[in-house]
Amino acid sequence: MVYRVDRNDFYTQQKKATIYTPAPVAQFVYDIVSTQIPKNSLVFDPAVGAGALLEPFTDYRVLGVDIEYQGFNNTIIKNFLQMKKQEIEMPALIICNPPFNIDIKTKQYIK
Repeated sequence: MVYRVDRNDFYTQQKKATIYTPAPVAQFVYDIVSTQIPKNSLVFDPAVGAGALLEPFTDYRVLGVDIEYQGFNNTIIKNFLQMKKQEIEMPALIICNPPFNIDIKTKQYIK
């Protein structure tokens, strides 16, 4: 499924909802990439939300960042775009379903 951003003018008409990654999508991604990274390595999601994309990675260390806590226990509450590389170790995999809506906290980073 492809999200057609040209049909949703989200830059001027922000959505007021959170879009969660369906579990079957997260499992599909896991099935593709998990064989390419060592077990127990770090898998990182810079827009973790509720952590759906990280849930299948049970044999890995997982870490997420989000601007607000949405239920994923291993979340750093911060705007990822403001982080310095020294704040986390180098992950083996960065996985993300980025937000479509733009808020005051991230608008300044859009060019």
